[in-house]
Amino acid sequence: SMLCTDYYFVCPMRRMARALASLVDTRYYAFMYAPIADPINNTTFCQNAACHGAELTFEFHTKRVLHFDFANQAEKDLS
Repeated sequence: SMLCTDYYFVCPMRRMARALASLVDTRYYAFMYAPIADPINNTTFCQNAACHGAELTFEFHTKRVLHFDFANQAEKDLS
């Protein structure tokens, strides 16, 4: 659960960010938005939660590749 998530994802990400920060401007974020109409992330397991990779469509603008469209103006603005 959360302990495993922190151990396998959060802690290594923070270590990597600290290491990179001495070389380049480095930032990290937690994407907590659950896309409304995303066919990949809108499953029983991920219902009303941001699944792993949910931010990729918003960050890299890949909605056409995934046959996904933003549900409303707020999602377009987030992207």
